[in-house]
Amino acid sequence: MLQNIFRLEKALVFNVIAGLGIELTPEEREKIQFIPTQNLQAFLAYSRGLEKEDAGDFKTAAGFYQQAIKRDPNFGAAITKAEVAQGLSATGGSKESAVAVAQTIDPPIPPTSASNLVTDRLQNLGVNTGSNFVPGQDTRKPTEEANKAYGDLPKPPAPPPRQ
Repeated sequence: MLQNIFRLEKALVFNVIAGLGIELTPEEREKIQFIPTQNLQAFLAYSRGLEKEDAGDFKTAAGFYQQAIKRDPNFGAAITKAEVAQGLSATGGSKESAVAVAQTIDPPIPPTSASNLVTDRLQNLGVNTGSNFVPGQDTRKPTEEANKAYGDLPKPPAPPPRQ
């Protein structure tokens, strides 16, 4: 049953795309042909979760996504949606409240002027520049293949005269 629904849905999508004159890459075609689950009950629970999420009821949506995962533990979209819905439910359901909760956990960095940002960045670069340098003799030698392919490199140009 579910297989037929997905087959019909995919055929409809490809007909619309063809009717619009859109050419798909093989990767795009593969993404469209992907079927997220073979379990009808998991798919229905996931669909109910989407409806509840659209209505702003993230707690109930998370419950439906969990039902979908219980019926199909490999249903990746349901797993992702469950995590997001649980997070939004815990923060009160709005992006603004999610930001407020995140700021209490990890307070925002105080604003600085552009000149301070540049100065700080330059200081960090200065401190970290030599951190990965290990002095020693360079033992790298050009390979014969590189010499054959590129030959001897020309000498670099002389520096400009000082004025």
